[in-house]
Amino acid sequence: MVTGWQLTPYAIPALAATLAAIAMLALTYRRRHAPGAPAFSLLIAATGVWSGFDAAILCAPDLPTKLLLTKFEYVGIVSAPLAWLLFAVRYCGQDRWLRGWRGPALAIVPAVTLVGVATLERHRWIYESVRLVERDSTLVLAADYGIWFLIFSIYSYLLIAVATFIFLWTLSAAERAFRLEARNQDAAFRAWQVVTQMVLDTPGVAHAACRDDDGA
Repeated sequence: MVTGWQLTPYAIPALAATLAAIAMLALTYRRRHAPGAPAFSLLIAATGVWSGFDAAILCAPDLPTKLLLTKFEYVGIVSAPLAWLLFAVRYCGQDRWLRGWRGPALAIVPAVTLVGVATLERHRWIYESVRLVERDSTLVLAADYGIWFLIFSIYSYLLIAVATFIFLWTLSAAERAFRLEARNQDAAFRAWQVVTQMVLDTPGVAHAACRDDDGA
């Protein structure tokens, strides 16, 4: 039987992700004035909180401690998908997507989820049941998830999908604009060639050019 706090090998990837998030935050601070930098910082911070508390949960010795740490972990869990969308919108210059009521409305489901997690002992909206299972000398949480967890999961994947679509759509639009600009430049160059050829083929111009050559 596992007793006391233990540094389990399962926690090492989560700890590495936390350290990576801290390093990326330091790098992001140097570019804090770049488009989307605040939202990107929020995204990195959210993943850092998520992975950090996930590591702590894996090392915790009992169910009450793990559940307490889970409540803090959810701060990162609910923030990450929303931060990813905010970063996509800001970085791609699509701020109009969040104007008016749409920006605050996006935070409703994450906020309700946090309230549900903070009071999870009083209802079964997040977890129908939760228990400890020993795997390779490590106590891990095993849960049967409730209806609100399902709603939040679907909502989070929708946010991620929308953010990814914004990135791909912006990239596609930029590629089309680049190709159009390239075609315009090519057309202008060809038009310049035609005009030049027409001028050189004009008899008066050609005769003047010959006189210039003879005078030389």
